[in-house]
Amino acid sequence: MLPVIIIPKIDMLHSIMLFWLRPSRQIRPPIYSMKQSKLRRKRVIRYSLLYFVMLIIMVALIVGPTVAGPMIPSSIGNSVDNFGFALYQPNNQDHDDTRGTKQTGTGAPGYSGALLTMTTATAAATATSS
Repeated sequence: MLPVIIIPKIDMLHSIMLFWLRPSRQIRPPIYSMKQSKLRRKRVIRYSLLYFVMLIIMVALIVGPTVAGPMIPSSIGNSVDNFGFALYQPNNQDHDDTRGTKQTGTGAPGYSGALLTMTTATAAATATSS
């Protein structure tokens, strides 16, 4: 796009191609008073400042944990545990249950949840109705 944009008067040529308008009949940009120009300039500055502040916050929220994560001491986890909350995932522990080597959830041998009671109740109701 950039090489086409830097050609002088290409916007006028583009308007002629699209709308079949002569250059004298093209839609002109509005002429603003000084007061309107100042208000528009202030609005642009205000929203551009807001945009860049939000952009910096978003980048900090994405990059911050990756940069500062290794710098957080593990003693913080111990102080959080004193309150009875387990709010963090401990690192370097071999508790990976995602390999499929043992049953978890409803397939676990000691499962006694809602699905088990529903299926046994449904089976009992089916057995008594027949």
